[in-house]
Amino acid sequence: MRSAEARLILCWTAAVLCAASALLGGSVQNAFLDVVLDAGQIRLYLFNAVRQIFLFAFPSLLILFARPQRWRRFAGECRPVPAEAVSYGILLAAGGTIAVSVIASVWARWLSSLTGYGGTELSLPVPGSVPEWTASLLAVAVIPALCEELLFRGLLQGGLCRFLPRGGVWIAACVFAAVHGRWDAFPALVLVGWVLGKTYRYRGYFCSVLLHALYNGAVLWFSAVEVSVSLLLVLTCFIACFFSLRGLFRETPADAAVP
Repeated sequence: MRSAEARLILCWTAAVLCAASALLGGSVQNAFLDVVLDAGQIRLYLFNAVRQIFLFAFPSLLILFARPQRWRRFAGECRPVPAEAVSYGILLAAGGTIAVSVIASVWARWLSSLTGYGGTELSLPVPGSVPEWTASLLAVAVIPALCEELLFRGLLQGGLCRFLPRGGVWIAACVFAAVHGRWDAFPALVLVGWVLGKTYRYRGYFCSVLLHALYNGAVLWFSAVEVSVSLLLVLTCFIACFFSLRGLFRETPADAAVP
């Protein structure tokens, strides 16, 4: 009993210290943002990646590890990614980026007309070289996907779904959207969180990480190139999303056995 209590206290203390150090590092970065930007985009990307690891990944892993049954439940969700899920994920990320941007744009216009809220302008630095693209994909796509899926799906959704099997996915999706702070795109981010949550439920942690990373990578790529959005393109993207989700969320016998 004492060993279990000591493990719990140690893990929670370490988790709080990791999160506090990440928040402190973020405050220092904001205070000296001009200096950080002068150091180059690669260093900025790497700094943000390390901050996400300390803010999301390490605390989530420590809290999961604090209780053996919680850790075993998460380990059971670390299933291999089937080849068909990779195909669905690529199609969904490509089409979903356009679909989500359309939903966010409609919501932002309605919110602005109703409340006058102009939203926040999100501008990602455009990589200009191969090293910058490599660093940006790691820092904007891969590492955030690993860290955020640990927190929002592995820890939060995993705990909520024990008591709220259906509602837990939606609650985790709403928290996921709120943490991003983009109120002008809130419904679109809730939808993204719901898709990632259902992917975690049906396909496991690594598949939700893959889909999240592909989506983030697609957002970064579309921010670097000019895409002419037409009605035909939007309809094609929504149709692609529909069939991708249908295939991705198709329950297999192995999925049905997962509690």
